Formats: sequence, C-alpha cells, structure tokens
Amino acid sequence: MDQLQPFSSDGKTAVSPRINVSYDLLPAFTLRGGYGIATKAPTLNMLYPENAYFDVFSLNYYKQDPNEALALLTTRVYETGNDQLKLAKSYKKELGIDWKVGKGQRLSITAYHDKIDNAYDYMTTLNSLQYALIPTYTVQQEVAGGKPILSDVVTNTPYVFTYATPTNGRQIINKGAEFDFDMGRFDAIRTSFQLTGAYQSTKSTTTIPYILAQEVPNKTMTRVGVFAPRGTDSERLMTTLRAIHHIPELRFILTLTAQTIWIDKERNVDYSSLPIGYIPVGSDKPMDIVYFSEVERQQITSADRDIYLSLSDATFRTESWKPLWLFNMKLTKEFAKNMGFSFYANNFINNRPLVRSTRNPEQFTKRNIDIFFGTELSIKF
Repeated sequence: MDQLQPFSSDGKTAVSPRINVSYDLLPAFTLRGGYGIATKAPTLNMLYPENAYFDVFSLNYYKQDPNEALALLTTRVYETGNDQLKLAKSYKKELGIDWKVGKGQRLSITAYHDKIDNAYDYMTTLNSLQYALIPTYTVQQEVAGGKPILSDVVTNTPYVFTYATPTNGRQIINKGAEFDFDMGRFDAIRTSFQLTGAYQSTKSTTTIPYILAQEVPNKTMTRVGVFAPRGTDSERLMTTLRAIHHIPELRFILTLTAQTIWIDKERNVDYSSLPIGYIPVGSDKPMDIVYFSEVERQQITSADRDIYLSLSDATFRTESWKPLWLFNMKLTKEFAKNMGFSFYANNFINNRPLVRSTRNPEQFTKRNIDIFFGTELSIKF
C-alpha cells in the first residue's frame, strides 16, 4: 500500500496486491502463474503543469517607419492543471513453464496480459476549450512621424482557445509471450548457446473523444468537431541467439550475439474523417457535446471544413518493416579469478539498411543503431 501526497487535499492511497504460484508437475517440469496490480502516480509535470498563454493581436498597424508602427496584444492565461486525475493502474496476468530438457538444458516460456487503465496523457477536453472575446482596435487617424490615433469604438472579436491538459484518457493493453532456451555447453567446441525471443502486441487507445478546433478563413468559429476515440496497434517478434566460446589457454571468452526483428508493424485504429458530434461555441452557448445521429454523421462532407477532419491515405496504411539483423561481439580477457577486461563492438558489421516506409513511400529510414564500441573493466569482490 502506498500513500501518495500524504496530508494534502489531493492525497491518494493505492493498494497493489501481487501473488505468484508455482507447482512442480514433474521433477523437471514446473508450472507457474502470477497476478498483480501495480499503481503509477502522475509525474510532477502532470501534477503541476505550466499555464497556457495565448497572445492575440488587438491591433497590428504596420508602417515602414517604426515610429509610426503600433501593435497591441491581448493575452489570455489559463490554468492547465487537472485536480481530478486518478491513479493509473496496471493489471498483469502471467502463465509460464520451466522445463529442464536435459543435462544443462533449460526452457522457460511465459505468456502475459497487461492492461493499464487510466493511463496518463495530455489531451484537449471540455475544460480545456475556452471561448473568449478579444478587444479589437482600429486606427482613426494617422500621425506623420508618430503613433496613430485610435478610434473610440472598440469591438469584441470571438476566439476559441484550446490547450492540452493532463488526463486519464488512455488505455494500454500489452500481451505476448517470451521464451528462454538455454541449450547448455557443447564441450567438443567449448561453446554454449542461448536462444531467447519475445512476441509483443500493444494496443494504445484513447478512452475519451478527440476534440479538434479548426479555423476556417473569413469565417467565425461556431462549433468544434468531436471525433471518436482512437489509437494505435503494434506488434513485434524478436529473437536473440547468443554464443559464448571459451579459450582456456588464453583465458579468453568470446561472446557473439545475433538479434533479429522478424515482425515490426504498426497501424492506426478507429481513425475517421467524420465527427461523432460537435461542441457549440459562443457567449450564450453551453460547452457540451452534441452528438450526431448516424444519418446526420454520414451527411457530413469535406465542405464542412470546421468539423471535417482531412486524413491522408497514409493514415490507414499499416507500417510494416522487413526483418532486421543486429550483430554484436564481446571479447573478455580474464586476468585473475575475479578480474576481467572486455572489448565490445555493437553492430560491428555496420548493417544499417535504408528502408522505404510502407505508410509513406516517399520517406526512407535508416534502420539499426550506429556501430559503436568500447571497453569494460570488471572486478568481483
């Protein structure tokens, strides 16, 4: 149990129970499982975010002579904090096996499902949508060599301001499986092998509507589009083969690692150009969402520029990369029983292919890390 912000008005208590169970079905075969709840507190920048500042020209009178030019700005400041933030909670389930396959050989497989509710994100909400009237001035008379004389008539121009505020408006679901196969040592070649791998699928979606204010030239904003919650879905399959070779005559240990990303995909989910509703804006209108019926929604076209969201074809394409290999090496020299000196080089063949994006074919990405190397000194006490 954690007490967060104790003795304060926004203090919260979090209980995080966890349980792990294992059962030996056979002397060499173990079944294990686990369940747990973990709680994550908001970061400081979410607890105490900076204010949102908006500067709007009330007058922008430009002259080549700076003595005659005049600009007047009106600033609106809004607090971006959210005192209704909840604690993010993660619910994780695991099921796995441990199997001693043979002499010096071991296989472990773990499947998991991890759901995070009330995950933190910065989003536009009803509370961060502000309607304001900004005073607008006009020039009544120009003054040669001096500032102009302004008219006594001041008009109020409506503006809509939006800013991001901390929310619990996201849910993240991670699921997948991991395995670890220790093949043991092959004495004939004085080398041991270990194969590990993992498959992970991640779906991250918003749980509250997406609000987007779009300005249309020469038109006063009267409504703001509201779109359905959306997110991303990604998956990755990766394996790593590690070979550890011993040269006892020289007290050398050579480690070679081959890592392969077999599957690497990402796609957008629930994106649509059509809104599910709108928020009317005006001095006499309440800030609330008015939802469309499905018939009304299907009648919306790109001509409704204030509430129609223009999306490119790339938004609906799946980003999918070809398999990628990464090769690392490490050479260790043992000087004494508890001392060693190592040289390592990652991506030592400098494999950095230039790959065309499947989502945006005009874009290319140089995948893999740069080649880099270094040394290590280890002392065991």
